Amino acid sequence: MNSPATLSTTDIDEMAQLPLEVRDEIFELIAVCEQIDAAASVSAGIREARANGYKESTIKRKYYRWKKFGWRGLVNNAKVGKQKAAIDIGDVYKSYCEQNQRSSREAWRQMMRDFRNGKLFPEVGTWREVWAAEHPDIATPERCPNDYTPRGWTYSNLQKSCGLSKYEIFASRIGRGRAKDLLPSVYSTRVGLQVGAIYMFDDMWWDMKVNYPGNARAQRVIELAAVDVASACRFAWGAKPRREDLDTGKMKNLNECDMRQMLAHVLINVGFHPDGCRLIVEHGTAAASDDLEGLIGRLSQGRVTFERSGIISAPVHKGLYCGQPRGNYKRKAALESQHSLCHTVAAALQGQIGKDRDHAPEHMYGLEQYNTSLLKVAAALPPERAKLLMMPVLDFNRAVAVMGDLYREMNLRTWHNLEGWEECGYTATEFRLSPMSDEWLPMESITDLPADEYLMIYNAIHSMPEKLSRTVNLSPQHVFDSGRSDFVRLPKSCMPQILGNRLAVMKTIREDGLITYSNQEFGPNEFRYLARSVRDVNGFSIALNPGRKVAVHINPFNTDECFISDPDSGAYIGLAERWQTVGKLDVEALERQAGRQAKIESKLRAPMARRGAKIIKERTEMLRNNLSVMRGEPITEEDKSELVRIRKNKESADSFLTEPDPDMLAEEMTIDDSGEGFCDIFGSEFDN
Repeated sequence: MNSPATLSTTDIDEMAQLPLEVRDEIFELIAVCEQIDAAASVSAGIREARANGYKESTIKRKYYRWKKFGWRGLVNNAKVGKQKAAIDIGDVYKSYCEQNQRSSREAWRQMMRDFRNGKLFPEVGTWREVWAAEHPDIATPERCPNDYTPRGWTYSNLQKSCGLSKYEIFASRIGRGRAKDLLPSVYSTRVGLQVGAIYMFDDMWWDMKVNYPGNARAQRVIELAAVDVASACRFAWGAKPRREDLDTGKMKNLNECDMRQMLAHVLINVGFHPDGCRLIVEHGTAAASDDLEGLIGRLSQGRVTFERSGIISAPVHKGLYCGQPRGNYKRKAALESQHSLCHTVAAALQGQIGKDRDHAPEHMYGLEQYNTSLLKVAAALPPERAKLLMMPVLDFNRAVAVMGDLYREMNLRTWHNLEGWEECGYTATEFRLSPMSDEWLPMESITDLPADEYLMIYNAIHSMPEKLSRTVNLSPQHVFDSGRSDFVRLPKSCMPQILGNRLAVMKTIREDGLITYSNQEFGPNEFRYLARSVRDVNGFSIALNPGRKVAVHINPFNTDECFISDPDSGAYIGLAERWQTVGKLDVEALERQAGRQAKIESKLRAPMARRGAKIIKERTEMLRNNLSVMRGEPITEEDKSELVRIRKNKESADSFLTEPDPDMLAEEMTIDDSGEGFCDIFGSEFDN
């Protein structure tokens, strides 16, 4: 018989899985059974054990089980809490549960029906083998009893011992994508990460509906956003509503062109870290084609690289069909978690549809019907009257403006608890002059004060630091703006290359030198750009003539710039700035625009002035000639020859004259530098 001293390693490992109370009881009973076994007779040993406090019936039953099954016969199954099956049926049971898409209990019933009907279970056998192993002293019946359930095969026991885990339930009945929610996350930190080193791009559906021109009913809006991982700043975003294509009847959403516009804006207008930037994109809406990835890599000289978040579609095991591909949201946890905050800050806006179908407001059904009827009424009314209607949901352009304000507030929040913020040093110390004051000032500002004021405030703060000072988190916007000072950007000339020919629009420059463009997706108004002052790659301003055809690229993320190229060769010409529309009451803006107009007029007149220089010269010569004629000055060649002859005669006369007495000469005449003194000698020879 086994004793504690002779237990094998296997026995010890198996016993270690029992509760401590049960193990102690087993060792105690083994000692009692060994005493009975060593007594003169079993009866004498049982009487001795009864004297030690054991019931005779209990110790007798335990002794004979110990003799038959060893220490395993002494296990108190009631205290163990579950019964181990005589034959391992775990894999068979799990297989039945995985094949039933809803109920494990129904899977157990099916398994037992198949077992009693004689089905062969791998590594288990039929019911006959199980019966024989479980009842070696009883003959196997001809037919399986209808109520036969092998030891440990009850539903409750199998659920406890080998039931499907939550991961196995999700993986087998839904798929790997759902089951990944139960896997441990891959934790990372932003500590040591530079601003502009990693950008994440993703799309997000707004949990509200809006009205949009051309749509017969309110539709949801899909947003494309970029977040800097280091600062958690949502620094770029754009949105489009679902649009109804009247020709095909299909709905239009974001596409690859929108992602091109976003990437071009980020890399050219915003910039990235000079040591390089990793762009984490997806495979769906916020995706970048291989051609675009290669182009951006060449334009950035390899400093900008792409990384995709991964696709989950593979089956749990071979033999199953693949699931619908979907992104791995855990790879973009920083951005996905911010989406939740965006939904929260916008939850008070009109037209909310709820975060999912189970949370959809019931009143939205009636609200949408009423909104659709109002849209029909608005289409029948004159535009000025239709604008007076009060709609139950927001207009798209109004919704975008409101969301822009909410996102600005979100980027300026300091109440956040972002990971690694304190370790990165993204905090600031503030002080106030009184515990009752609500005005907090940056601690650095006291260093600019005079010495006596500095010491007074410094001593006051240190006397009550918990009331007069505090440490606050910097906002994501503050951190991002601080890091932008070192950013590098792709040249403006890269914009047409990244946007591609598909987004180019052919335009003819108007007579007033403007290029006009209208796109309801970019904004409700017409966009105008000044083609008379186009800045080329060298920074020089060139004027494009009216009537010239050009190819233009306009990025909706920055509509203040229009990029102009040659329509035939695709060569980049330059950048035209937007000719703004200003309010009638904005005097300063009106004056600035008038100044730009005057500058343009001056440039237009400059070549005209150069061409008129010849006319000015001719008119000047004419005026001089006429004035000489009226004064009697020599004009013709004969007059000029006569003047030369007279001057020569004067010089000859001077050579024969003796030098006069200076005093007498001073009285008679005065000869100045102009020669007017000769008039007294030669009379009318020089009269005009």
